[in-house]
Amino acid sequence: MKTLDGLVKEMAGKTHLQQAEFAGAEVQLEGELTQITTDYLACVQTESPGPLMLVRHEGELLKRQLLEYSVGDGVRMTTRFIAMTSDPDSYHFNLVSIVRLYTSEAKDKEKREAEEKREAEEKSKSSCFVATAAYGSPNLAVWILLEYRDRILTRALMGRMAVRFYYAMSPPFARFIATSSWRRRLARLLLGPVIFVARRQLDAHQSVSGCNGRSTKSLDASRGSVFRMKLL
Repeated sequence: MKTLDGLVKEMAGKTHLQQAEFAGAEVQLEGELTQITTDYLACVQTESPGPLMLVRHEGELLKRQLLEYSVGDGVRMTTRFIAMTSDPDSYHFNLVSIVRLYTSEAKDKEKREAEEKREAEEKSKSSCFVATAAYGSPNLAVWILLEYRDRILTRALMGRMAVRFYYAMSPPFARFIATSSWRRRLARLLLGPVIFVARRQLDAHQSVSGCNGRSTKSLDASRGSVFRMKLL
């Protein structure tokens, strides 16, 4: 049984008379339905761009089956080739059988879940788990540590390794800290020297790099109470 890609390659460069020799060839098609009418199905490939597939369906059995299908469903069809047209570029087939691979609703759900997962991963990567648990968010202390990560740590190999190790190990500690006020207070006390060093290095980095961004001092004044540091 041929595939659409195989059929297209075999027919390339042939005359209309030569292409007519392919009529009746059995071809397996996979794609996504874009239109369902009383006589035809329109389908496009999802993996790679390709020509429009127009599939004629006949018979009450197929029509009853197609009543359960919707635009956007993924399908696999066994067909017989009729002809091709170049305006627009499309291939015409007769439908022999059809199987649904997925529904449009399932695809939309999968897409939403993938997007939510991506957003959650981006959010987690932009957070400092332990500092957020200790100080809350937004907070200047959290911002300083994030800036220190992005501006200094991730510029060196050892720093990137340290960041990866931190994100792998810190979530359980952050959850442990977040459930107790005295543990949050202790974490703030321990993080104080780290934040002090990070802030000094950021200011030094700022003075070397010039005007590429604002210093932590200017952010203190501009963010006010929203980012007020509370070390104890």
